[in-house]
Amino acid sequence: MNSSNRIKYFDDLIKSNQEKNLTNPFSSNWKIIRSNLDSTKPNKADANYGISINEKTCKRGTDAHNHINNEVLELLEVIKLNGSIDRDGFSFIEFGRLFDIYNKISNKVVGLLLRARKHGLIDFAGEILFQRRDDNVIIKILN
Repeated sequence: MNSSNRIKYFDDLIKSNQEKNLTNPFSSNWKIIRSNLDSTKPNKADANYGISINEKTCKRGTDAHNHINNEVLELLEVIKLNGSIDRDGFSFIEFGRLFDIYNKISNKVVGLLLRARKHGLIDFAGEILFQRRDDNVIIKILN
């Protein structure tokens, strides 16, 4: 590559980087041109809303999602193994007992319970559970 081609290559690289920085909110050169405001503003109805366009970030998000789902399944197994079964055939356990058992495995037991409830896998009374205060609250597996 001769020197003029090298100079053109780096000039094009600089120009491309500057154009990217105009739409990068973390860049010191970030600007939103008023005419492009509607096109750069995220649309929550878009099927791709909240999905990264960066392949590595998307993979990390998928891996994290799968990891957390596996932890929720592990939590459900702990409840089934250590809990009791009600007359309808559903497994249940008191929060205090579950906290003592599961906290040796992971310190995220309350967060996992919230996620499991959000996905309709378990049910318990109250918004969030606290150690000692809610030790007698029953956590019931719904399926």
